[in-house]
Amino acid sequence: MKGIHIAFEGIDGSGKSLMARMAHEHLGSCGLPSLLTFEPTKGPIGAIIRDSLDNVLLQPGTEALLFAADRIQHQAEVIDPAVERGEIVVSDRYLMSSLAYQQARGLSLESLRSVNRWAREPDLTFLMDVPAETGVSRLNGSDNFENIEFLSKVRDRYLELADSMENVVIIDATPSIDDVWDSVRSGIDDAVKMLKP
Repeated sequence: MKGIHIAFEGIDGSGKSLMARMAHEHLGSCGLPSLLTFEPTKGPIGAIIRDSLDNVLLQPGTEALLFAADRIQHQAEVIDPAVERGEIVVSDRYLMSSLAYQQARGLSLESLRSVNRWAREPDLTFLMDVPAETGVSRLNGSDNFENIEFLSKVRDRYLELADSMENVVIIDATPSIDDVWDSVRSGIDDAVKMLKP
């Protein structure tokens, strides 16, 4: 039986990382093999991205190429083999993040699709949706991206993408953690039921 790839997306402060971890733990508690991944990765390209995010603001094109390279390498080395082994891969950010964030930084969707053309869309994506004001209020610390104006643009791009991409479930992430998790868990359980040998 092949596995599936599930991604969690959303602006900073949307709770996507928490929901990804909870999904991974839930799958494990159900006896299903699960692998939790995140972007940027811990690989060599991901390390460059992490260092740059901490120290400098990369040009949008440079950032887009680095994220695409990190993603494609990670897919080939980690995600695809795990899915072939029958595991359920849960990703904290994936393709949709680049398309949303880097569009908000001024790049065209066409150019972003082009540099990410080797990255397959996940089998299921949960878009954790919150207003930018909510996301910023939940954040600890700050960086170049943690501001309401920018995150409002990113959120708009996410919602536009959700209309054009397949298998995207929009989750209202403003209620309590328990309520949000109930919605996510229901979607995950429905997806797992579709897995057949």
